[in-house]
Amino acid sequence: MYREEGELTPRQWQVMELLALGISTREMADRLFVSVKTVESHMHNLKVLLGVATIRQLTVLAVCRCCPQGAYELTEKAPDGTTVKYQIKKIEARPQHG
Repeated sequence: MYREEGELTPRQWQVMELLALGISTREMADRLFVSVKTVESHMHNLKVLLGVATIRQLTVLAVCRCCPQGAYELTEKAPDGTTVKYQIKKIEARPQHG
């Protein structure tokens, strides 16, 4: 069953955003204050909902959806109340010579 990206829950969007940043499952769990098993469950559910077969395909989809303008910034509050920012920039594809 394919679901439009707009229908994702806020937590599913957080997982997609962290996946787009290239964050490991362990680090995602730490940043979201959940277990690794919970992150793996979210990623499995996202694959099913979005109709992709692999984490690699989900990662590509996450980068395409979370970085449409060429850059993306994620801001979140840490448990101690400080603000943490993550930023990535989209790299332009090299032209193919043919």
